[in-house]
Amino acid sequence: MAKPTTAQVRALEIAHKEQYIRLVASNRLWIQLFTKLYNSKLPKTDKKWAALYDFGRLIAKQAGSWYVRQKSFESKAGVPAVRADIVKYFLIPKEEKKLITVANSYLDPNKETIKGIGIIPLIVWGVVALVVAFTAIQITDELNTTAEEKQELMVQTQKTLKELNVTGTEAANIITNTQAEASANETSSGLFDGIFPKLALLGVAAYFFMNKSKAN
Repeated sequence: MAKPTTAQVRALEIAHKEQYIRLVASNRLWIQLFTKLYNSKLPKTDKKWAALYDFGRLIAKQAGSWYVRQKSFESKAGVPAVRADIVKYFLIPKEEKKLITVANSYLDPNKETIKGIGIIPLIVWGVVALVVAFTAIQITDELNTTAEEKQELMVQTQKTLKELNVTGTEAANIITNTQAEASANETSSGLFDGIFPKLALLGVAAYFFMNKSKAN
């Protein structure tokens, strides 16, 4: 069967890392919306809670799906491993830093891009190993699945924001403002530095402000 090209493998790596960053950004948003709703003292029967729970369930589901793909890449092609318990940290505020640590490893520290994008590709994955381990059809299937999950997350996010009467701009501000607060109070310097402005650019803005008509 046909083997994937180097370009296909690089495209998959970038899409896979972007999806993780979107999930971390979504997780950040969910935590802040949950806190805001909890403090509002709304009864648990209010439809806003149902919308928020649906959003959380999708984040958890997609985090699991992301990890299954990641584990496949690790076992078949020696892709750098992430911690095995990473899925457990989504939707839990005190564990957020562990998710951010992985996201930081995917971001280029010198510019707001994911490693691998640019004139000089900085590919962390072993391209040759992946070309050997997967067929072109398998790589294409993984790319299509990641794209479908990206769209599903975008649609669910916009539905949630609509139910909670939060605009896309307000959602982005929630993430960037809470990032500023976290940075001000952070004792271990460097962990949060710059991460959420980049997440807002790569993750939040992409699905809050693009393709809005598809989500309606």
